[in-house]
Amino acid sequence: MATDTAAVLPFLAPTTVEGTAEAVPLDAATPLRLDGGRGWWLVQSGMVDLFAVALDRGEPVGRRYPLCRISAGEVIAALPVDTDHTVIAVGHLDTSLVPLARENVAAWPAGKQAELIDHWLEAVAAAVFGNGPAWPQASRAVPSPYRRRNSSSRRAVRFG
Repeated sequence: MATDTAAVLPFLAPTTVEGTAEAVPLDAATPLRLDGGRGWWLVQSGMVDLFAVALDRGEPVGRRYPLCRISAGEVIAALPVDTDHTVIAVGHLDTSLVPLARENVAAWPAGKQAELIDHWLEAVAAAVFGNGPAWPQASRAVPSPYRRRNSSSRRAVRFG
């Protein structure tokens, strides 16, 4: 289900390692564009829904197409700029984000970095490609893309 686009906050400049990051409120009326920067955001409170939106002359227009949801304690990464589309972050009630520089994330313990970045990549990949199979169990159940089963003889038949 898509919804209309409203005013959008520009990319928020991340704080440096030395700086103290202040939480930024995020709500549905003023979503945050995720393109055009190099930082990260930590969802300090609430939840954030990500939407794909078309661009017209660099400004979001039209409908919002839902991608995924990011919860408190998780991170959101900046995305590359595209001329035709962008991704916006829309906060739920009482949502706040803390902008982070790459150096902030790099200073976290390696295990925490891996956990948070893996979750971010899984959420984006599922939004783009759909939920993937549970490896390796599903790999045995899914036949090769070059083969199909002939149901009458139960033997593999080459196609394509």
